Amino acid sequence: MVICYIVADGISEYNSSGFRVSTPADALLRAGYEVHILNVRQWMAKTEYARSICQKADIIHLQRVLVTDTHGDILYWRSKGKAVVVDFDDAYQMIHDDNAAAPFWLHGEVEVRLPTGVEYSTKMDEHPVDQFQKGLDVCTALITPSAILSDDWRVGAPEFVVPNFLDTKLYRAAPKHNNSPNIILGWGGSLSHVQSWKDSGINEALQQILQERDNIRLLIVGDHRVVDQLPMRKDRIMFSPYTAWWNWQNTLMRYDIGLAPLAGDYDDRRSNLKVAEYLMSGLPFAATKSPVYEEFFEADSGRFVEHGYDKENYQSRTEDWYYSTMDIIDRIEYYRDRAESNIETYGMRYDADRGVSKIISVYKQIIELEK
Repeated sequence: MVICYIVADGISEYNSSGFRVSTPADALLRAGYEVHILNVRQWMAKTEYARSICQKADIIHLQRVLVTDTHGDILYWRSKGKAVVVDFDDAYQMIHDDNAAAPFWLHGEVEVRLPTGVEYSTKMDEHPVDQFQKGLDVCTALITPSAILSDDWRVGAPEFVVPNFLDTKLYRAAPKHNNSPNIILGWGGSLSHVQSWKDSGINEALQQILQERDNIRLLIVGDHRVVDQLPMRKDRIMFSPYTAWWNWQNTLMRYDIGLAPLAGDYDDRRSNLKVAEYLMSGLPFAATKSPVYEEFFEADSGRFVEHGYDKENYQSRTEDWYYSTMDIIDRIEYYRDRAESNIETYGMRYDADRGVSKIISVYKQIIELEK
């Protein structure tokens, strides 16, 4: 089988593409499959190289770009007998205003940069969510890491769920950095989680914990707006900017306890990546008991906190975050021991090499749809 991936992220924001494209592609190469990766601009420009790769591919795996300009390309390659599957990992139709992608997905705004150096913003003639839906209608199938997210688009192409697989060796090779007497509560994420922090109940819980315990520090990675909205002294908070996915594990291993707050319908359509990474890394964790993490509810290396985002039960969620996190802090050695045991039980479920059979099975089913 020859697989052609079309990657959407640029090098300065290569995060989602790392988990949705590069990690599975590397595992497939190790398993002996022929795999090629093209940038979406390369593909849309119809370069000679891009066309030659697509011509020999059995399946073309396009990451999320379903603007009108790609619809014709999808139909063209399907007319040549190629299966074209689109992969996406976000509920674009539910994005909040504070999401960095909101100008595009909510308002259809795009930034134009001319060769002269002039820059300006303009609006698309057709809303991007409408273009996305039409794109799904012309694809052979769609792949997401979330069953709930897939169900949202059931009226489009046939849907398949493929999780974010992890490159185990990167997590195994990352040294644990925290040798200080302080306990570091850690979280890292993209520019789309501010609402998760505001509505989950975690903010005031962490404020109380840091007030009561001098040896607790909070490490936030990626989005400084999370730090800005936290109701506590900022000298107890450490911040690290965006970290490339291939070096992310070194930052992750600075944590003693991983945090995974979620709140709302949008968050319930995320992947289970955060807790999967904590389990792969042997880290204790506290996470919202969202359906996102359902398969991990029995993992005893962490605590799951009341799920919800209504104002009436906000205080109850705050208390649950406080007591759950404090339990892990007070029994940190117990949870560390359980976390090491759970690497194989839960974490290795998402080992990319073990996931090759799942990926190939899905690809074979999609290719059959095109026949």
